[in-house]
Amino acid sequence: MVSASTLRRLRYRQELRTLILDTAREMFLTEGFEAFSMRKLAEGVGYSPAALYQHFASKEAIFEALVDESFSALLAAQGHAAASAAEAGPIESLRRGLRAYVRFGLEHPNEYRLAFLMPPSSNRPQSAVTAFDSLRRRVLACVEAGVLRPINPELAAQALWAAVHGVASLLIVKPSFPWVEPDLLIEQVIKNAIEGIVMPEK
Repeated sequence: MVSASTLRRLRYRQELRTLILDTAREMFLTEGFEAFSMRKLAEGVGYSPAALYQHFASKEAIFEALVDESFSALLAAQGHAAASAAEAGPIESLRRGLRAYVRFGLEHPNEYRLAFLMPPSSNRPQSAVTAFDSLRRRVLACVEAGVLRPINPELAAQALWAAVHGVASLLIVKPSFPWVEPDLLIEQVIKNAIEGIVMPEK
């Protein structure tokens, strides 16, 4: 049986780790990766740099932890969309997955920025590939159902990702632009992207 003191230490350690990551996320987003430092972070959380190094070896390690958290949240959102679309046809499942991707970006803009819009996010290729696999599987389901035009499935999946990433990124980084109703814009982008690869009805 775990002692009460051990539980307190574990809880304290987890709370400090959460505080470090929450503060670091804000600092990365406001100051950028290059300007971020462990010393500034220590000042921000009110602990010594030595206390931070007990949790993370470097600012790169902190950034990677934040990016992993972002991708984990995105994967969870995609999984929820897949479950809700279990009874839908392949095209509707694809459409819901694309909506879920954009919705995640708009509901979690800080996580989205860290995962996709800030260097050195490109140093985490496997996380991006894992997140992309959900879209790839939906496209392959459409291929198996025979509802797509003759097109390379990987090309189709990447083109769809480019479309939804584009609208999510623009809505996040250019909020002052006089956009039309965001939901209408998102639906139009998804409609255009899907119609470009779907076999026309006879």
